[in-house]
Amino acid sequence: TDNNIYCPPLQAGPPIISSWRYESSKGVISGVVSNHPTISDGDRITTSPIKSDPSNINENLVVQTKSGSKYKLSNAAWGAPIPAVAEAKKKEMEAAAAAKKKAQKQPVSKAPSRQIQPAAAAAVKPKPAAAKPSEQKI
Repeated sequence: TDNNIYCPPLQAGPPIISSWRYESSKGVISGVVSNHPTISDGDRITTSPIKSDPSNINENLVVQTKSGSKYKLSNAAWGAPIPAVAEAKKKEMEAAAAAKKKAQKQPVSKAPSRQIQPAAAAAVKPKPAAAKPSEQKI
């Protein structure tokens, strides 16, 4: 037997794309790849169009391209929008707007107004004005 047969290391899951961005106009993801069987770690790649629903794309998710390749998405690029997070925020804002609109449509029940009567003024005799020094009686 030949003991010098090269056996490549086993892959531990799909290739990982870090510092990634989803390009909605093309439906692709670009970023830095690692753990790829034929591309060097640290190389920038752009996938073929993604098969997954774009609104579900998020960090730590395995996505599949239309050509069948699978990639695990690591951390998104700094400042890059994450589609799943953007979708969640959009739904939250729509729900808040719907709730506000519903609240505006409902009639506001008014409680009967009660007139508050001023408290009866106490009968107070006004103090006589102090005489000016030149008018003082001696």
